[in-house]
Amino acid sequence: MRTIFAYIILMVTLNFSPVVSASSPEEAKEDYFFTHDMLSCLDCHSYIKENQDHPSIEDSNESCMECHEGSLRASSASKHKVKCLNCHSRHPEKISNDAHINVPCRACHLYGIKSVKETENNVSFWRYKEDPAFEYSPHRIVTEKEDICSRCHFKGNTLGAPDQKLPAKSFICMPCHAATFSMGDISSVIAVIIFMVGIISIICMWLAAGKGHSRYNGNESASLLCAIKGLISEGVFQKRLLRVSFRRWIIHAMIFFPFVIRFLWGIAALVASLLSPEWSTAWIMLDKNNPVTGLVFDITGLLILTGGCMIVIEKRTDKKLINIKNLPKNNVFVNILLGGMIFTGFIVEGVRITITGSPEGSQFAFIGYGISRILIGYHLNGIYVYLWYLHAFMTALFIAYLPFSRMFHIFAAPLSLFIRGTSSKR
Repeated sequence: MRTIFAYIILMVTLNFSPVVSASSPEEAKEDYFFTHDMLSCLDCHSYIKENQDHPSIEDSNESCMECHEGSLRASSASKHKVKCLNCHSRHPEKISNDAHINVPCRACHLYGIKSVKETENNVSFWRYKEDPAFEYSPHRIVTEKEDICSRCHFKGNTLGAPDQKLPAKSFICMPCHAATFSMGDISSVIAVIIFMVGIISIICMWLAAGKGHSRYNGNESASLLCAIKGLISEGVFQKRLLRVSFRRWIIHAMIFFPFVIRFLWGIAALVASLLSPEWSTAWIMLDKNNPVTGLVFDITGLLILTGGCMIVIEKRTDKKLINIKNLPKNNVFVNILLGGMIFTGFIVEGVRITITGSPEGSQFAFIGYGISRILIGYHLNGIYVYLWYLHAFMTALFIAYLPFSRMFHIFAAPLSLFIRGTSSKR
């Protein structure tokens, strides 16, 4: 109950307490507010009760201040360190993004903290020390987003951060990534608008063509069960395609199933991080530098890229395979977009690993890590932003073009199978 009360007080204070951005170190000394001033000191410093050498105290700030009047401006050289997560939940993916999972809270939220990048055994790591220009206090807190982001995201920084802050991965990124239910970049907004226009047009054509053709067999429960079975066997496992062409089924599987794995992985991680932020496994699934996460995403990405290349090769070498009756023809432009998405994704990953100094575990993302080895020695913080937006633009273009291409069958075929299973006697 105390934890819940502390969290509510903190949220109210953060939302309604005025915060003024400090324009200089001198101003910052006075430009702060105490976010926890309505809480008891023992809410955070509970370890005092366990110290037998400490005089007995009451659970009130007044009793603490009798001896620790200047504690609000105390040095950081404290014997005891309080974990922020004892009372607070982690920021959701929309705020923290996967890049900040392992960044300590104090790196962003305390005045007087300066980030320092160090290298040991060719692997970089980050420490946070007191900036001598500031009067450090563990009770000072900053919440202005611009002030927080500018600590690391500035032109020419050597901390492994892009020169500019980037928006959270948007809704259209969910088929491949643990993304957010938001659209922070203009390319995503335009892509979703065009995609919805295409979907609405197709639905209107379906409704116009389907008038008067609905047939029900009187056994809706049996029809629904058959429809679900057909959806799984044909829509997911593509049994009909397997009977017609094993080679094409393999190519389809190399593209389809990796997308399914990535999507389920991302959705599970995102939902778990929102509903149960204290569950460590959710944050492991979101951490790109985790060995398992890096390996899974690189293997699935490689399979998709290989499948896309095989489609292009087959189209040019085997006309018989492509012209199978009643199966949608391949669209080279969509395949190029698909391959471009994955290829630029690997490049972005390689640059990310390079500028962050090859964090521990990043070597398991073997393709991105291999690319990063080639790029060592180059200052890529500025170009990373443009590569990220290039990847986002190709993804947006792919999403926008889907309803107008033959690849729309990935949505239309399962839906058609389900509708026919519930409405037809066959």
